[in-house]
Amino acid sequence: MVAIGPYTNLAALELLRPGSLTGVDVVVMGGWVRPPRRGLPAWGPERDFNVQWDTRAAQIVAGVAQLTLATLPATLRVADLPRLRAGGPLGDLLARQSQAHAIDSGALTAAAPGYSPRSMGRRSPRPGSPR
Repeated sequence: MVAIGPYTNLAALELLRPGSLTGVDVVVMGGWVRPPRRGLPAWGPERDFNVQWDTRAAQIVAGVAQLTLATLPATLRVADLPRLRAGGPLGDLLARQSQAHAIDSGALTAAAPGYSPRSMGRRSPRPGSPR
């Protein structure tokens, strides 16, 4: 099972059907093991959206499932986006969403290698038009 957002739904499953996640391998996007690598935003655990959105849900899931963390520093590698895109329609969607989020959050600029409006799945805006 893979959770790429807050863990609320997984916690609700466990609360409504106790034991549903016991021993289940769950890969979660979130969590921190080390400080961010040089060159990445200086975000700490307090900026970890997936965990901080619902900390009680994170506690419930961590208490019963076999977690594998895909930490934020591990998910911020622009170089991995082409390989993710090549993984099929779902991989392409996740790559486009990841790239859009990185640009919106300031972690990636439109001038970054591999960026193009086409790679984002949208047309270039007309000069002077709002985004």
